[in-house]
Amino acid sequence: MEQNLLEVLHTFPPANTAVNHQDFEHNWNWLKDHLQPSDPRPILVRFALIPQTIPYSGCLGRPEATRVFMSNLGELAPKTVHDAAQSTGYVVPEKSDDPGLRLFIWVYAPTEEDQAVSATWGNVLANFGKWITAEPCKNAN
Repeated sequence: MEQNLLEVLHTFPPANTAVNHQDFEHNWNWLKDHLQPSDPRPILVRFALIPQTIPYSGCLGRPEATRVFMSNLGELAPKTVHDAAQSTGYVVPEKSDDPGLRLFIWVYAPTEEDQAVSATWGNVLANFGKWITAEPCKNAN
């Protein structure tokens, strides 16, 4: 948790490569070009501790969720994993070092400008009709 976030992303290969890209490093040249806070397609990141007894669903959040909150990786890149996670509003539990817990760090790179929408009241109201009828995650087992 005290290692630099980008260092961790470069060091540990993605889990569950059936759902995820197998080679983060291969895509890094494209990703680093989208780390500016003003980028219309910013690289996003999300954190969660998941017990090993719960299989990963392949979703960015709960399988029944239609939307999840993510943070701009460019803003969090210089921080430690612990500080970056806390900056997103994720609260690291006191027992985060218990055996059997896996820290998931999702990195999402939208390829089109409308794939990631800022969580503002204006955007919520403008998209409300579409969002309340959205399908939940289809990757769920």
